[in-house]
Amino acid sequence: MAVQPNITLPEPVLAAVQEEASRQHKTLDEMAGELVMLGLHRNQDRKARLQALMEEGHERAKQTHPSLNLQGVVDIIHQHRGR
Repeated sequence: MAVQPNITLPEPVLAAVQEEASRQHKTLDEMAGELVMLGLHRNQDRKARLQALMEEGHERAKQTHPSLNLQGVVDIIHQHRGR
């Protein structure tokens, strides 16, 4: 068994986790572990979707403006912000 650190949660969060653990007939540790892993997975998924969206944007920019370089993008952003 792994060493288990102490984690402090605000009372409303702890109460919500305890309530959900009880509903699912799980221990508090089981429920907390599942919630942490779910949060980590969602975070990784969001990062992957953001990366895919950025890559798609780069590809579209290459197709629609093949001569545009990084400095050109910076100039466009500054012009847009200046309006």
